[in-house]
Amino acid sequence: MRKRQVQIPVLCEDSAHESFALGYLGARRYSRHKIRILPYPAHGRGSGKEHVRNEYLREVCATRKYNRMNPAGTYALLVMIDRDTDSQPDPYIDLDQRLTDADLDARGATERIAIFVPKRSVETWVYHLLYPRRKVEESSDYSKPKHGVSGGGCRRAGSEFSSYDPPSTCPLPSLVRGCQERSRIP
Repeated sequence: MRKRQVQIPVLCEDSAHESFALGYLGARRYSRHKIRILPYPAHGRGSGKEHVRNEYLREVCATRKYNRMNPAGTYALLVMIDRDTDSQPDPYIDLDQRLTDADLDARGATERIAIFVPKRSVETWVYHLLYPRRKVEESSDYSKPKHGVSGGGCRRAGSEFSSYDPPSTCPLPSLVRGCQERSRIP
């Protein structure tokens, strides 16, 4: 099978997001040299969430510019940002608001900009994807070592996510939305 030729920068919060994204894109047959992980704050050196929010505008502008110059649409953007709690703004709304505040169009329905927003943390998705028979809920914190979803688990879960078909009873609405977002990246 042929490798995909789309170039994809990945804007994410941390190494868990990076591993998940690389597992996902690798399973989708994207060549590693076509994937560019954008720098994120080192552990303890700043907020990954704020980093994503601050860089989003720049990366959307770059994606739109590149795709205008190359009508074949060989450029896409993958964004990963956790929605830690319900008290925080919905990242989909917040990121679109950042665009409109800068007098830019909100993300279009067919734009090649996918946003994955795990509720609580990406480890929630990882736990469900790796252990589908175990009970999982979005309000629990699965990033603790006792759940066993670190490092390599994130990459394996990203690979599982590439073909995951959520059942109608999926306990993670954020994962169902993530599956819908997948279609934005060719």
